[in-house]
Amino acid sequence: MKKGTLLFFLVVGLLSTINYPQVKAYSPHYLPNGKNYLSEDNFTLEDDHLVTDAPFLVKPYTNYCLTVTREYMESGAENIIINFYNNDEEIDSLTVTIATDLIILSGCYYLYMTFETSAQTNYIDLVFDDSRDFFSTNTIAQFMLEEGTISTAAEGIETYIEGNVIDTNGPILSGAAVIISDVDNPIEIDDIKAGMYAYDAIDEDVTNNITVMTDDYTENATTLGNYEIIFQVADSSENTTDFTCIVKVIDITKPVFSGPSEITVSYPNAFTINDLKAMIHASDNYDGDITANISIYQENYTESTNIVGEYQVSFAVADSSDNSNIFTMTIYVIDADYPLFYGVSEVTIGYDQTLTVLEIQNSLQAIDNYDGDLSAQIHLKTDGYSAYQHCIGDYVIVFEVEDLAGNYNQKTVIVRIIDEIGPIIYFDTSIIKVYNSTILSMSDLTTLLKKSGELAADENYQLYIRYDSYSDHASIPGVYHLTLEYENKDGEILAKSLQIVVKNVSTQYVEAQTALPDEDSVFKQYQIGFVGGALILITIITNLAWAHQRKKGW
Repeated sequence: MKKGTLLFFLVVGLLSTINYPQVKAYSPHYLPNGKNYLSEDNFTLEDDHLVTDAPFLVKPYTNYCLTVTREYMESGAENIIINFYNNDEEIDSLTVTIATDLIILSGCYYLYMTFETSAQTNYIDLVFDDSRDFFSTNTIAQFMLEEGTISTAAEGIETYIEGNVIDTNGPILSGAAVIISDVDNPIEIDDIKAGMYAYDAIDEDVTNNITVMTDDYTENATTLGNYEIIFQVADSSENTTDFTCIVKVIDITKPVFSGPSEITVSYPNAFTINDLKAMIHASDNYDGDITANISIYQENYTESTNIVGEYQVSFAVADSSDNSNIFTMTIYVIDADYPLFYGVSEVTIGYDQTLTVLEIQNSLQAIDNYDGDLSAQIHLKTDGYSAYQHCIGDYVIVFEVEDLAGNYNQKTVIVRIIDEIGPIIYFDTSIIKVYNSTILSMSDLTTLLKKSGELAADENYQLYIRYDSYSDHASIPGVYHLTLEYENKDGEILAKSLQIVVKNVSTQYVEAQTALPDEDSVFKQYQIGFVGGALILITIITNLAWAHQRKKGW
């Protein structure tokens, strides 16, 4: 604020009421001896206007109240013109609109308006408008001009009383009775003095004669408080007037906040009001650090910490002079975390097994910490598998999911296609041929392994089926595989891989209808032959032995 705007002016210096030589006739150059400045002798009716014959003396920098009758307002008159002079020079003019600018006085018979003369004004004149020739029957004696801001007409209109020479009093010293000084930018006493004006009716402008009598302000210009300065002015007749000025040294500077005006917090994290308050500081030009005085002003964040959005928290602080300031912090609650995938990262299947991408996708789950279950939003990003189903190798499928805040995540699943069946050993215990009209159960297979001696016949086993492409296709011709694990009571495990060859019963060969002879029939058929042959053989052996003995001894 500029120093000039800190000054406001108060008229001081009252005219004395002691007895002075009386003026025998009205003169516009003398002040009235009463309160009414309007004299009938100084007005003339000209062309439906009542005008001042000659500008009459008034005090500079003074409030005046002009009173007229309600009858005059209702006569149709429109304006009253007030002209301001500095001696013989007109310096300003004021037009008063009767219908809008006049105020009704208590009792409703009189109306009035106020104005203030400038420091250079010492004379004024008046022009009363009257289009109905009101003043032909009513005189200026019904009106009154007096010092002040409130009309005293309710007490009666005072007749003009001839006045005295103005210089019987000291000069009129005017200026700011109260000065407001900013402690950060103290006003100088010369600046205060420069805003003052002293006028003497005889010597006229005596502002240069103003002096400082006492000064309690200058040494306290940077300390809050009220301090008194007494000025004095004298005219050439050695009349003096004192003027007391109070300087109020105040702190008009607001405290200043420092700290972040914007904070971003990622859900589910949250700040308390104390957390936010700890991020800011407040300092004052006069009081220094006033961070401890910070209080919450208003906020809409606390109840919404778990809801994505924009919120404001406002803090207030005041210094010792009640200068306050508001600091608003904007809190952005965001969802910055991407969804998380749950499910397999690797799938191993046999080359003869069918597994679709959709089946793998349906086995996955995506959970977001803010949006919840996003499994339904999972979509295929890249597919390196589908074109190579049933081909041994490793293939990559990439799935993707995105939450409502635009955070996305990807899940890579490796599909490993292998030959889960070991080298084929063409033994009956490894390869089983069966017609599609016969369905083997796991119990049948276990019995077969016990009969073959691969499992102990008298032991109980826990069966684990590791791979089974047969059971669901037992009635369909083809080649299928089973991988079984048998665990005995000691925890020992036997792994067995079987190849099941299912043949179509309609293509099986037809066995001979003639039944093969059974063992008893064969034995009976050839029983006589066997006996005869045996007798012949015994006879031959006996003869050979006899012949050999003759040759040796005989």
